[in-house]
Amino acid sequence: MSTIVVKTVDAIEAALKAGTPVASLIERGRRRPVPISSATAVAIRPVQIEVAQAQMVSGMPVSWNGSYAVECYARSGKSTSPDVAVDELVQDVYARLMQDPTLGGVVVVIRPQGIAYDFDADGELTACATLVFNVLHRANGATLS
Repeated sequence: MSTIVVKTVDAIEAALKAGTPVASLIERGRRRPVPISSATAVAIRPVQIEVAQAQMVSGMPVSWNGSYAVECYARSGKSTSPDVAVDELVQDVYARLMQDPTLGGVVVVIRPQGIAYDFDADGELTACATLVFNVLHRANGATLS
């Protein structure tokens, strides 16, 4: 059985791919430059997860706070400002994830924490805006599922 972390990344990925995908490329834990053939890309990765419940009683659900990054990449080109190039993708990702803050019942709630920007992220006029979301999870007792 998958952990609450893998289930959350699965749910974020599914939400971003549902209907019309928010980007031409949506991946998990991306570690390489965005291909030239993709004008936009999204990478989803877990950042950290911490126990939120002060006392753990055997067999009881345990609360966890997770942090997840959703990196939004867009090529800016020479005629477009990098912040403008990535802006629509940031808005689309945010709106898609906020449509259902439980991610289909997979989490208790997903909340935005902030957005960080990196320009020319790969040396090819690519802007990256990283949305960070905090997630409240519930796990079953002595498991991470």
